[in-house]
Amino acid sequence: LESFKGARFHANQWDHSVDLQGKRVAVIGNGATATQFVPHLAEKASQLTVCQRTPNYYMCGPDSENVPTPAWQKWLYTRIPLLGKLQRLSVFGVAEVFLKFFGTNLLRKFLLHRLSEIVKDPELRRKLTPDYPVGFKRVLIGESNSFLRALQKPNVKLETAGIVRVVEQGIETKSGVIEADVLICSTGFSTTSYVA
Repeated sequence: LESFKGARFHANQWDHSVDLQGKRVAVIGNGATATQFVPHLAEKASQLTVCQRTPNYYMCGPDSENVPTPAWQKWLYTRIPLLGKLQRLSVFGVAEVFLKFFGTNLLRKFLLHRLSEIVKDPELRRKLTPDYPVGFKRVLIGESNSFLRALQKPNVKLETAGIVRVVEQGIETKSGVIEADVLICSTGFSTTSYVA
């Protein structure tokens, strides 16, 4: 990474001093964190390239998925915290019951059907389709609709050729060099370090 001459930082240590407006930005990683910030980057960057090693399954909700939580619901969850915990538990409970009774094949069909509804380009959809069963990696929820729509913008590219190395001008992949002004790493999170 040190050979890269532009600005670079990790997503969990976001450098707000870096102006991303009109820049060529390359993102290494396409997991849960990237799904949250890529839609916003797509609005600012002149060119945004997301480097993906392995596709994910996305739990795409209705178009109202990313609507802010209503004030009354925030008020209720603040006054009765148990309600928020129960709501979260119910989401996971429904998923567990569904998988127990229907298995992962039906869920895979559903997730890929939703992907086909949102991503119209067959080549991009192929790149986003996992070749492993549901459950091998976590299913990404939350910002999925916005992330998948961002990948379809004319200034955004999903790069699936493997990364060879980081070079002075950007990222060298098996298909060539991605030139970038800014490099954002969104992989290599230490997710359990707080459990010591």
